[in-house]
Amino acid sequence: MKILAITGNRADYDLLSYLYKLLDQDPEVDFRILVTGAHLSHAFGYSKSAIEKDGLKILGTIENILNADSPKSRIKAASIFLMNAIDLVDTFRPDLLLLAGDREEVLAGGMLGAYMTIPTIHFFGGDHVADGHVDNPARSAASKLATCHFV
Repeated sequence: MKILAITGNRADYDLLSYLYKLLDQDPEVDFRILVTGAHLSHAFGYSKSAIEKDGLKILGTIENILNADSPKSRIKAASIFLMNAIDLVDTFRPDLLLLAGDREEVLAGGMLGAYMTIPTIHFFGGDHVADGHVDNPARSAASKLATCHFV
């Protein structure tokens, strides 16, 4: 079985890293990670090195962080990720996608799974913050796009 996880920041990686390590140790699973977002930014601590230190196989990296702080920059970052992820995911042909959280790469990952007919699991879809931020509807949409979700 081929399983692909998409991770965009240290927070979502840390939440699922134990599961990732278990999947990586299973001889019947070809487990890979698609690394994007803040993981690849030195301004955010370049946490890709933590994934490498854990010895997990990285399918690819997609640099999509823009040096901007606007609503437009986040959707542009999501579109950069999505455009570059399609062929990587298609080439690997996973049997399952794993997503966690509420960032734009998670929403794009849900779209990848839905449109490419790849079963998708979304973790932490039940989180909610009362600040009215876009992360709430993005998280909910990712859960709706997923085959199943764990709150």
